[in-house]
Amino acid sequence: MSGASGDYLDLIRASHQPIRWAGTISIAALPRLAAAVAGINGQASAELQAKHDGGQVTVQGKVEANLMLTCQRCFGNMHFPVKADLNLAWVRDEKEAVSLPAVYEPLLSASGRVKIADLIEDELLLALPMAARHAAPQECGAGVRSTARPAVTDAKEKRRKPFAALESLKHR
Repeated sequence: MSGASGDYLDLIRASHQPIRWAGTISIAALPRLAAAVAGINGQASAELQAKHDGGQVTVQGKVEANLMLTCQRCFGNMHFPVKADLNLAWVRDEKEAVSLPAVYEPLLSASGRVKIADLIEDELLLALPMAARHAAPQECGAGVRSTARPAVTDAKEKRRKPFAALESLKHR
C-alpha cells in the first residue's frame, strides 16, 4: 500500500502525486455485500491507482471476488466470479458529476477522502447479476422443477376445448 492513509484514499494528495493501493478485504467486512450474497467466506482483492489525469483526479483499477450466490433457477448455492474494472473521476458534488466526460463514472466525495472498503463494496455490488443462475440448467441438479405440462393420456381430456361453453353462448 503506498499513498493510502490507513483505510482511505486521499484524493487531494492524488492530485499532486499518484497513489497506488493493492490488497484484499474479507467479504464479511463488507456488510451491504454480505447481506446480498449466500456466503460470506472469502475475500475480495483490489488494485487501485489514483492520479491527476487531464484536469481530473481519477481512480482506476480492478476489483475481483469469487462470491457465493443463490441460483434463481434451483435455489442452490453457486460460486460466481465477479470482476469490475474501475474508471472513476472524483467530484465534490452532483453539479460536477454532470459535466464529467462520458468515459468516467463519478466518485462523489465532498472531503476528498474515500474509504477503500466502501469503494470495493460499491463496485462489487454493481457487478452482481440481476438474477444469478447456473450457466446451464444441467448444473442446477435435482432442485430443478419441470414447468412442462404432463402428457395427457385420456382421449376425452385431449378433445376437451376450454372455450367450448363460450362458443355455444355466441350462437344464441
